[in-house]
Amino acid sequence: MPNLNLPKILVNSLGSEAQDFSVKAKKAYPSSIGLSFLGFSAIWSTITIIFAFSFLVPLFQGEVAEITFNNQLVSGSLDNLQPILLPVLHNIFFLAIGVFIIIAGFYFLFKEGGYFVGTPHRLYVLNGRKLQSIEWELFSGKNTVTGSSQFGNVTLELHTDPENKKRRKSNIIAPDKIFLQGIPNPYQIEKLCRQRIQQNESN
Repeated sequence: MPNLNLPKILVNSLGSEAQDFSVKAKKAYPSSIGLSFLGFSAIWSTITIIFAFSFLVPLFQGEVAEITFNNQLVSGSLDNLQPILLPVLHNIFFLAIGVFIIIAGFYFLFKEGGYFVGTPHRLYVLNGRKLQSIEWELFSGKNTVTGSSQFGNVTLELHTDPENKKRRKSNIIAPDKIFLQGIPNPYQIEKLCRQRIQQNESN
């Protein structure tokens, strides 16, 4: 299956290594991650906005706005904002967090996927300019496949962070996942990965 036109940085890293497969993922993350962020941000922002309107509406209507802050009732008006300045800044901070979560949600939802190349001893992952080389022995073999035989997703679970050699030697399990989202022949790709994981476990 090594018939994909790969970026130069990946070709140089592969060198003369044999390729089991090479694919370009459509997306970087499962849609469920991005949707979870957006769902949480909707709840977060709704609560924050309701809280803001409870004292901003009276304020802009020229009335005295009252709010409980730090277990104390404070009030202020357009002519005297000082008493409620801290609650207003507090609310703006929480609104900013909501905006950040929304941005993160869209990032996870629409980020373009990278290149994946499987060889007899490792999996190469190129996302943007970040290139990883992950040995098959670091994978747990707990793979998940969704979609049809022609197009779908593969999730590969790692035993531990491949860059953290100290944690690996101490046998501390820190699960991580590699997502191949929107790739052709997902079941065939998963089968090749599973075979290499098993082969390298016995070495």
